[in-house]
Amino acid sequence: MTPNEARTEISDLAIAMLRSGIAATVNTPIITSKGSFKRITWPAAASIEQGLFSALPFATITEYRRMILENQFVALLRDGALLQLSMDIRANSLTGHRFGFYPCPILVPDGFNVLDFEGLDLMLMDELGYCIQAVGGDSEPRIDQLRMRSPLRFDYAPDAASASEPASHVHILNSDARIAVQGPLCLGHFIQFIFKHFYPKDWNDESLEYVTRWPIRDMDRTISLEEESTLHFNFRRAIIVTLL
Repeated sequence: MTPNEARTEISDLAIAMLRSGIAATVNTPIITSKGSFKRITWPAAASIEQGLFSALPFATITEYRRMILENQFVALLRDGALLQLSMDIRANSLTGHRFGFYPCPILVPDGFNVLDFEGLDLMLMDELGYCIQAVGGDSEPRIDQLRMRSPLRFDYAPDAASASEPASHVHILNSDARIAVQGPLCLGHFIQFIFKHFYPKDWNDESLEYVTRWPIRDMDRTISLEEESTLHFNFRRAIIVTLL
């Protein structure tokens, strides 16, 4: 896969999500140079200071607010969730990726425009204030909008692999949690996983299959024998059928 091919795939997916109504807005990816490799990522990621993402407290409202207010995403879904899609390519081979799903911390009301970032932020602050009062018994009962939701981030970083950090891994709940994955994901692996498990209505909508069933490519297996003996993410190799 060349950098241009990777950029085209992410861009095509972003545009498909926007046209289908799944996404409220998108930031089409760009290609940047990072030493010996090319990084395909969303535009705002190219200008941020080194180490910003690792410095932000993982799975917090602070992290979500900064990401949405600074356009740190490829797609903003209609429920306020963010998708971060980034790939590293060296010599036409995938050498890294960041596929992140960051759900909105609050249940967005039907009809709310998630493009109103200021309104979304005010809604979040109001909900936090309500929850604090509710704990003390100082507010009238109402349906809580605040949700305890963890981001999911699938990282592939073979150059940083170690005994405690599998080359391909997923972060859930805690930044120190690096659950082994059998190998790097393709874009289709990630998109199908997200929609099948967190958006069943869209997954079962046949008119959206061109987005939710984004094509899956065969990927290399990088998991070690030691990692394989623990609970981890595993999937079958893609079966390609050729019609003669």
